[in-house]
Amino acid sequence: MAAPTRDPLLAETRSLLITGGIISIIVGIVLLAWPEATVVVVAVLLAVNLILLGILVLAGSLGAEISVGQKILGSFLGLLAILAGVVVLGRPLQTVGVIVVVVGAFWVVGGVLEFLHAIFGEVSGSRLLAMFLGVLSIGFGVVALSWPGPTVAVVIWLIGIWSLVSGLIRALLGFLTPKSLA
Repeated sequence: MAAPTRDPLLAETRSLLITGGIISIIVGIVLLAWPEATVVVVAVLLAVNLILLGILVLAGSLGAEISVGQKILGSFLGLLAILAGVVVLGRPLQTVGVIVVVVGAFWVVGGVLEFLHAIFGEVSGSRLLAMFLGVLSIGFGVVALSWPGPTVAVVIWLIGIWSLVSGLIRALLGFLTPKSLA
């Protein structure tokens, strides 16, 4: 009986999901633990999270064996997250209102892509969890875009909750992805 062979793409997807999930969990915990933190600290944490997740999304979409359309959409989303993170880092005090709009747009676009990928693409782990993550991201994005004037504390809590929950789901999807194929 032959030993199972290791699929490098599957291993890469698994590690990207787990790494991205852990990053989001840490950012979520930090934001929820210190909701009264200054706007600059929150902006920097968000910027770092967006840049790191953007790099992971970009690397995953360029390295994966997926359709050209999926590569383009994934690359666009990754670049959008990196650009948003760089803008926020450059002007943290001036971007409080922009943060809400950028994060809301990122959640809606990312949620739609995740949901569509869960329906039509090959999903690592659970298709239902991946669909739930897409719907969750869309919902949080719609709230952020339709209610941009709340206090910074509410926005911090929304971002913290989204980061924590989406990070847990991403990490779970990564752990549900098999390590090797027979």
